[in-house]
Amino acid sequence: LLTRTRNDEAIRLAEAAVLIEPDFADAWAVIGAAHSFNAFGVSLEPAAWDAAWALYDESWLAASRAVEADPRNSLGLAVLGLVKVQQQKKWTEGRVFLERAVNVESPDPNAILWLGILEMQTGLLDDALATFDRGLELHPGDLNLIRWKVNLLAQQDRWEEVRQTAEVLAPLGDADALIGRLAAGLVLGDNDLDELTEAWFTLLTAGTVRIPGQDTRDVVVDLMRRVIDPDRQAQVTPDEIPSQWSLQMQWDLVGHYRPEVLAEVLLREIPGVLQAPGQNSTAYYFPAQIRGVRDQPAFRQMVEELDFVEHWQLYGWPEVCRPVGVDGFECD
Repeated sequence: LLTRTRNDEAIRLAEAAVLIEPDFADAWAVIGAAHSFNAFGVSLEPAAWDAAWALYDESWLAASRAVEADPRNSLGLAVLGLVKVQQQKKWTEGRVFLERAVNVESPDPNAILWLGILEMQTGLLDDALATFDRGLELHPGDLNLIRWKVNLLAQQDRWEEVRQTAEVLAPLGDADALIGRLAAGLVLGDNDLDELTEAWFTLLTAGTVRIPGQDTRDVVVDLMRRVIDPDRQAQVTPDEIPSQWSLQMQWDLVGHYRPEVLAEVLLREIPGVLQAPGQNSTAYYFPAQIRGVRDQPAFRQMVEELDFVEHWQLYGWPEVCRPVGVDGFECD
């Protein structure tokens, strides 16, 4: 149930289990993981941040019970690390828990996945790739590990490996794999632009990324085509990227091809996002991960705004901003 994101059902079943066996560590760990997954979903709505915080607290308590019952319970340790990162923004402490979670005899695939994602978010790309590869040795065919490996390889411009890795998922109709395969084909020069835009539009409108209802198919496809087509990229301006599009879509679509445009879009939109506490979890998408964006003047200008310095320090750009004193910061 948990792997199928049927979190509430997983909680009910696991709660029934611990009524029968109060020290059932795996059941407590499932409760903790499910609450944490629910909390992350709720946290994307700014008005619901208090509810998300309460769910993270429930997650911490349940995972703590798991680790009390079994100090080497991989999923329980991993959930503690996840809460440290997502709720408390304590990256170093979170990594300690996640490393403990993967250094057991049979590490949970979620533990390996979350450690790899954290390493990606903090710029340790080689470490992340080694983590994903180790996970796939232990759990061959794990879809989430393959998806994130595809993502990581794309960030490093290792397109032939992207294509090879994505081929594992493509027969399953997996959205991330299809995007990875098509993007790799485009970069390697053996994919048709029409095929790419059509497939990408289908994935986006199917819910992979949000597009508001007022955006017509022709408008979206035309913009995608111009963003992707090297001969027409210069025609795309930041004003054409709708504010209603999710930040995830702006990254997926624009960041790979027009980092200078995405930098301008982020300058326009991220201040409002970061002022809403429930949206802070979205911020990690942007600093080190997007090729070329971090060096754009508009993005650097935004980073230098003190209101947002803390977020860039937390979310993977530690060499630019540093804490000074109790609550001050300085930036390069």
